[in-house]
Amino acid sequence: MILKNKYLFISFLSVVLLLTACTGNNPLSKVNVDKPRISYGGVSFNFPEQWKLETENIDNGDISYIDIADDEDLYMKIWIMNFVDIPEKKLENYLLDWGPEYKVESEAVASARFGEYDAKMRKYSVSLNDLAVYGNAYSFCYGGKTFLITKHSESRVKLQHSFSLIESTFHIE
Repeated sequence: MILKNKYLFISFLSVVLLLTACTGNNPLSKVNVDKPRISYGGVSFNFPEQWKLETENIDNGDISYIDIADDEDLYMKIWIMNFVDIPEKKLENYLLDWGPEYKVESEAVASARFGEYDAKMRKYSVSLNDLAVYGNAYSFCYGGKTFLITKHSESRVKLQHSFSLIESTFHIE
């Protein structure tokens, strides 16, 4: 009898946990529910409510991009290119595009992940006079497209932690 009651209790508990998870009453399921979500250029993700977003298509629609920024010093740009290119080349060209007036320092290209996607990543810093930003640039190919994602901040700590909502919910449609 005790064994039967134990199985009934475990079955009941399993059903309650399943229903709780499915109905959104689970605290973990509420993490991103109230956050705004964008779907643009074949990607979607949640972002902090107070952040500003801009989108644009260029090169006859071959390239789309999304700019995301807070009111302080956090900035991210996502380029979606409707062609396949070499990720390492995209990272190199991004750093070269800063121009000669900026002092650009970078680490070697390394393997990394952006959300659920394998990518090539390059850490960098860019300075002009007394101002400096720290950044990470990611590039990868997926579904016949090339993605270049850059994020930067004046603080290394903010750079490491402030983009987690976007990265954890980033999805290619």
